[in-house]
Amino acid sequence: MKRYILITAVFAAGFTARAGAFDPTWAGDDGSVYAVWDNWANYTQGSASQADYTEAYAQDGSAYSFAGDDRPDVLSYSAVNGYDTDGNSWLELGSADDLSFWMPAVSGQETTEIVVQLTYWDDDPGNGGNADWRAGFDLYPQLSDTSSGTLIGSEYLGEDYDTSEGLITEGWSLIVSGSTDGFFADFTVDQESLDGGGVYVEEVSIDALSYAAVPEPASVISIIFGGVILAVTRRRMRR
Repeated sequence: MKRYILITAVFAAGFTARAGAFDPTWAGDDGSVYAVWDNWANYTQGSASQADYTEAYAQDGSAYSFAGDDRPDVLSYSAVNGYDTDGNSWLELGSADDLSFWMPAVSGQETTEIVVQLTYWDDDPGNGGNADWRAGFDLYPQLSDTSSGTLIGSEYLGEDYDTSEGLITEGWSLIVSGSTDGFFADFTVDQESLDGGGVYVEEVSIDALSYAAVPEPASVISIIFGGVILAVTRRRMRR
């Protein structure tokens, strides 16, 4: 049985480090892993499609490559990819579509911090956009079946609207206590927000940092009360 939590829309201050709206300051540190999906040309419906870019740093700072099933990937049995007239690619996600991202982590550490960002167009690309339009995503993270860790904290980081590009980015942060060898970031989208249509995902990025220290109780309490956590359980077939 995999473990899920639902993170609801509670706004908070985001991180600023790289290009993303909520990039963590520790990105690229020893024990960190990173993956981004930002070009859907090679996405295949119903099979695991690898991330467009990945990087990973061991605890000693040396870089290594993911191999085999450890490579970050995305899986959906119903979402489809497409392009606009300018050649921009997207992943179209409807209210009933599944969307699951696999992200490995540096295992054997006491604590893992995670930041997930999802960016989508504010309206059907090419139709002018709508600054008030928001899809309303929910994130259901789950640890892999071989992980011994526990999800102990979560926070919705809010949304960032890029008016120049017509893009909306939503961010989430998580804390895992105990060793985790990876996790799934599973998304759903609010049905009413789509008005019977679809949402066009432009990019998803995931950062994870694993280290030996145990998180301070005050930090965990702050994160827990910064968001609203609802424990839910369900079965999910992935491969």
